[in-house]
Amino acid sequence: MLKRVQIRVLKRRIANARRRMQSLWNVKGSTDAEVLRASVELDLLINKYQRFYKKEERTRRFKPPT
Repeated sequence: MLKRVQIRVLKRRIANARRRMQSLWNVKGSTDAEVLRASVELDLLINKYQRFYKKEERTRRFKPPT
């Protein structure tokens, strides 16, 4: 249950970061420092999400039968 909540929160943070980056991009352009920082923040969140799923996949794959 906790993992589902963590995933939901992470997805929400990714969506918010994506919207923020797109808004900044529309106003300031693609090379502005603030846009680049927002892009890095979004990348870090996406990487965290992917690592979480890879860890879950490994856990399920190597879980001993009960």
